[in-house]
Amino acid sequence: MAAEREAAAEHPFQYLIEPLTEDSPDKKYFNVPKLNGPRYVGLPYSIRVLLEAAVRNCDGLHIKKEDALTILDWKNQQNQADVPFWPARVLLQDFTGIPAVVDFAAMREAVKKLGGDPSKVNPVCPTDLIVDHSVQFDYSKSAIQNAPNPGGGDGSGAAPRLSNAKLPPKASPCQRSSGCLSQCSGEAGSTSSGKRSTEIENTPLLCPFHLQPVAGPETLKNQEIEFNRNKERLQFFKWASKVFQNVIVVPPGSGIVHQVNLEYLSRVVFDLRDILFPDSVVGTDSHTTMVNGLGILGWGVGGIESEAVMLGQPVTLTLPEVVGCKLVGATSSLATSIDVVLSITKV
Repeated sequence: MAAEREAAAEHPFQYLIEPLTEDSPDKKYFNVPKLNGPRYVGLPYSIRVLLEAAVRNCDGLHIKKEDALTILDWKNQQNQADVPFWPARVLLQDFTGIPAVVDFAAMREAVKKLGGDPSKVNPVCPTDLIVDHSVQFDYSKSAIQNAPNPGGGDGSGAAPRLSNAKLPPKASPCQRSSGCLSQCSGEAGSTSSGKRSTEIENTPLLCPFHLQPVAGPETLKNQEIEFNRNKERLQFFKWASKVFQNVIVVPPGSGIVHQVNLEYLSRVVFDLRDILFPDSVVGTDSHTTMVNGLGILGWGVGGIESEAVMLGQPVTLTLPEVVGCKLVGATSSLATSIDVVLSITKV
């Protein structure tokens, strides 16, 4: 055992560490292409990120030198060999986040009973927990109710009947809301011509000048019900955000997983103790892999695997095959980016 520790103490790929630039000698990285030029050049980008993670985290115990060389030989080892993956961070949503955080709380309690310091029990890997799956919509805005279908589209039908309770407010300026950077002079729901715009069902009321959503009574009511309905769970998450290191809790009402993960949590490049390396993530939400669109390797896992990473263990996966897709031509003017993505997924 002592020999294993001594072997692990010296990084087997120490010779690959180089300064980023001459002007920044303190910032270093693992120059992985030095391993084997021809074989590395032929690797898909996602496998290159997987290889860099194996090289950087190679300790001789959890990840061995042979594991990195297996990934380097991806062309012959794909779909055959099992390799470890040590991601840069973990992404949890509230359903899978609860048992993970509860387990860490239980470990703290056990350490305290044994006379240890419970504050030392923290996730090893940076973990982001997004509380969005419990959101329910008990109240929604519907400005158009019981609108008859004129059939031929000639406008001969009766005018839509609007519910007074559901009408947009006559005057609702944005009042320097968080979405608008300046004070609006016009009325929300009005256009520059002075005519009131029709709000479609379940669409937010927009500030007419900045075109930013204005918080309506339905949104505030839903949020109030949400906090009361899940009070104990949210209090527990709030406690976890204060006591655990390496844990960030994104509260409800801040956005859904794929939006928050892409726009706020993604680092693209990590800087840890002056070592630069690519961002990567394992997540328990089905939208985790959308982050691959930023060039960030995202992998969907279950609650047990994510908790293992939080405890400092790599995820074991079969070295995957990589399929490329080349797009030729242009899309229809009526097609959206979602149409393109779903079509590729179907194929």
